[in-house]
Amino acid sequence: MAKSWYGIDKRTIHRYALIPTKMNIPQMYGEYVKHQELEGRLIDVSHYKFCLVSAAAGFGKTRLVAEFAIDRPTPGCWLTLDENDNDFTRFWNYFISVLHSKYPQVGLEALRLLHTQPTTEAWFTALIMDIEQLSDHEVLILDDYHVVENQTIHDTVFRLIEHLPSIFHLVIITRTNPPFNLARMRANGMLLEIRTDDLKFSTDETSQFIQKVLRLNLQEEETKLLHDRTEGWPTGLQIAARALERTDQRETFLKSFSGGHPYIIDYLMEEVFQNLPKRTRDFLLQTSVLRCLYPALCTVVTGIEDGEVILQNLEHNNVFLFRDDIRPHCYRYHRLFAEMLLTVLRQTQPTIESGLHLRASRWCMDNHLIIEAIQHSLALDDYALSTQMIVENTPALMMRGEMVQLRMWLDTLPTDYLRSNPRLTILYAWALLFDGQLDLIEGYLEIAENHLNGQDESDQVLQQFLALHGEIVAIRAESARLRGDYLGSIHLAQTSINLLPADNLLMRGLMLMNLSFNYAASGDVEKALNIFSENHYRHPNEQNTLLTSVTVVNRAWFYAEQGQLHRAWDLLLQTKTAILEQTPDWLPVIGIVEISLGELAYEWNDLDGAELHLLQGLELSKPWLYVRNLLPGYFTLAKIGHAQGNYAKVTTALNQAELLIRRVHLTPMLNQLKAFVTRLELRRGNVSAAVRWLRQSETHPQVDFERLTQVQVLIAVKRINEALFILEALLLNARKQQKQYAEIEILTLQAIAYEVLENTRQSETLLDQALRLAEPEGYIRVFADNQLKITPILKRLNQHHTSVYISELLEAINTELVSDEQLYSVLEEGELVESLTERERDVLVLLAQGLPNSAIAMQLVVGTGTVKTHVKNILSKLQAKNRTQAVIQARKLGLLPD
Repeated sequence: MAKSWYGIDKRTIHRYALIPTKMNIPQMYGEYVKHQELEGRLIDVSHYKFCLVSAAAGFGKTRLVAEFAIDRPTPGCWLTLDENDNDFTRFWNYFISVLHSKYPQVGLEALRLLHTQPTTEAWFTALIMDIEQLSDHEVLILDDYHVVENQTIHDTVFRLIEHLPSIFHLVIITRTNPPFNLARMRANGMLLEIRTDDLKFSTDETSQFIQKVLRLNLQEEETKLLHDRTEGWPTGLQIAARALERTDQRETFLKSFSGGHPYIIDYLMEEVFQNLPKRTRDFLLQTSVLRCLYPALCTVVTGIEDGEVILQNLEHNNVFLFRDDIRPHCYRYHRLFAEMLLTVLRQTQPTIESGLHLRASRWCMDNHLIIEAIQHSLALDDYALSTQMIVENTPALMMRGEMVQLRMWLDTLPTDYLRSNPRLTILYAWALLFDGQLDLIEGYLEIAENHLNGQDESDQVLQQFLALHGEIVAIRAESARLRGDYLGSIHLAQTSINLLPADNLLMRGLMLMNLSFNYAASGDVEKALNIFSENHYRHPNEQNTLLTSVTVVNRAWFYAEQGQLHRAWDLLLQTKTAILEQTPDWLPVIGIVEISLGELAYEWNDLDGAELHLLQGLELSKPWLYVRNLLPGYFTLAKIGHAQGNYAKVTTALNQAELLIRRVHLTPMLNQLKAFVTRLELRRGNVSAAVRWLRQSETHPQVDFERLTQVQVLIAVKRINEALFILEALLLNARKQQKQYAEIEILTLQAIAYEVLENTRQSETLLDQALRLAEPEGYIRVFADNQLKITPILKRLNQHHTSVYISELLEAINTELVSDEQLYSVLEEGELVESLTERERDVLVLLAQGLPNSAIAMQLVVGTGTVKTHVKNILSKLQAKNRTQAVIQARKLGLLPD
């Protein structure tokens, strides 16, 4: 028989004819965004025997590695595989021939032995021996390795990796993880991995991709929207770009772009879905209604017993499935993939979706997944079931601060149905209250009252009437409290308690808390403390211990007011531990604890620790809108920024504080904000700004914080007698109410006042009294925040009797940073944060949600022309060219949440 290539007969050559283009590095067309960090990791492949690039379809695996291979000093060896390469001899024929084409001395004997003695080890040994003779590091890349299903090939490739010399490196590009012992490779330091999460575009990379590659001129908010919808999936972005080219309605398209788009369906069906076994396809379609894929839930919904195995295989094979970031035992589909599946389900099996939702809702309720259960019930359009579930679970939602979620559910119900049910109407009023939309509440409460007044007067109906009416009055009491009408709120809260049934512990407890807050704000600390004690007594061992927790937090606050800082700290830590052990999902309560811990840490001059507590606490407790807790948190953050000389941090904190005040329409509290800023300006020596505040302020006699600020300005302008007169009255009141913190601050200000009068003996006597009160609890910032006037007195006292405590105070004062950066401008009439009206701020919030003028007009019940005027004013005041720039500028200034 005639011999030809490497001594192999022609029939064998014909059978394993080589396609040259399979052995070429693919040519990449067009521009692309380079993954600088990933390319750097690939360069480090010389430190590993094996590199695995494994991700779902369309994440740019081939392009990444191809550009790396081309950019090497000598291009790497490349082999693109296809389904035909599952033949053992064909696979290795290609593998060896790729090497031989670059290194003629490599593979001759291995090829001969492969075709003459394929079942022996001879060809494998010959290949390894040839590779060992290479003088430079070489990389061989196998692309589309997921097409290989021949286990014998997998076993041989794994053996090759284990025996490769250090000078040779194998790179595999695949959509599925190869059946290798990857754990052993990792442990032995042999493996470099690049996965889906690595290949996802970041927001910045998405922006570059859209601008440089897709040549689209999108605004920043539009880019972010597209990034969120595609989750950084490069092919998803390309598909969206192709679709954008075919439409003139760009804004509408970006908001509606989903996995149901025909281009997305075509790609995912062809590249992913149709390549899966039928049983897996059925599983995917039936679980497309689930947001969170718990294995047991998937089994109940689909009836497929090995659902967990299918999920694990989908994850293993990179089929657009990820583990949930928060719940590690739960999976989720890529957003576009899930939407594609649901679209296909509705097209092919439209009658089964309701049954899937029903089974999912029941399972979620049985497993205490309230939010998921209600979402599935709403998808059924079974309003009676949804109403029952919402009403029964609202107390739990209130405990967790999830009232925004409640409002979203209620908004999905038909308006007529919502307004015809007084229970739902009252719940909607609660949701509005927690969202700070106080002006809209009364209308819904009146609708509920009209329905209740029209009911029959049977005993059962009367009891329900009293209970619901008591809740209506409770909402009005909370609304009045948020508006600063403390006396009116007290009357309403007492009325509500008289109406509410004895077993409604939640509402009665909220009203007791309301009373305690109102009495504390009105200066009647004794009544507030008595109510806290009563509230704590009424709820010592209830399954819902939220009210007890909040009561304890407020008791800790009073301890701090009385100067017992360490006692307050210990109580807060105990409360936090108890909450986390019993009900760790009560995040708003934990947030309130964290804010209080942050304030105490700040007083002890632990600035970093305080900031950590405050940032976490403010984020967790935002849903509750308890201004009494949130506002001091923002103020303390601003003080931290001031102490660090970071005035950008100060501005952000104070803008957030103002946004909070305006959100709940508590305009009178702007006086407290302005008073606080005045104190910061005085510490910077900006007396003129403080004087402007003094002239404009209308200080309420009950607000000691503002009166003390007034005193500081009077001292700064040397109106000492006026200052001392006010301080004397405040000191008597502080001692009467046992407010030691206030007493320390007042004594310190008196000392500063006498220092200005050059009465050094009296100034030293007063400051010494303050220090004696403060030292046992370790007060620092109450003195350090008055640094410009107090330092000379402290130094003299330290000379009279050396004190470690005074030395600590002086050190804290001396480390305070000073900057010339512009501070928050709330004191300047006509400045940015003052210039937006309340209605303009409402419009700004809706602009940030991407709503067009017509939708904003409907939501605010105004004309479209009115909205256009507001938008024009917002653009002018924020110095923005368009709506997107206005939103970006507002976020930078802290006028909108991130």
